Amino acid sequence: MPSSNISFFLKFIKKRSFYYHVKYKYYVNYFLAFLLIIPLAIDGGLQYLGFFTSNNPRRFVTGILGGIATIIFLKSAIDLGYYHGKIVKNWLK
Repeated sequence: MPSSNISFFLKFIKKRSFYYHVKYKYYVNYFLAFLLIIPLAIDGGLQYLGFFTSNNPRRFVTGILGGIATIIFLKSAIDLGYYHGKIVKNWLK
């Protein structure tokens, strides 16, 4: 009897798991956000190390790109939380 419960649980996890529902949806968003953060990291890192002093137009552009990346990360996190909540709600029914 316990083994049938375990197999049912494993089958349930496989069919309704969080990873199964959003398997490919967010990889592109995270990659894009990472690409948008790179100029901000390079600008801040090189300025911190003393290679150059940043100016306002450079800070504006890298800040806009970093802000877009932050919005993408937050939207993805909110969507993942929403989908996870739906799965848990269906699981509790």
